Amino acid sequence: MVLAAGYRGAIDFRLAGVPDDAATTARAGVANALADPHNEAVVRAAQEAFVTGWQLSMWTGTATMAVLLAYLLVRRPGR
Repeated sequence: MVLAAGYRGAIDFRLAGVPDDAATTARAGVANALADPHNEAVVRAAQEAFVTGWQLSMWTGTATMAVLLAYLLVRRPGR
């Protein structure tokens, strides 16, 4: 879910100058954007937006694990 939100948030910025029909397809998802390999601008925008979304999801996971670790250290079961 975080990955998809990150993709959607990053794709619009990268689609400047792309025709509306291709941009709409790319906004629907990375698989749709990659379906037309002849449009290099859309493919590149989708790849970059996917990486941005992936990074966001990894940082979210890292933050979640850090919070859980802190919780476990504070509430040690053996105390």
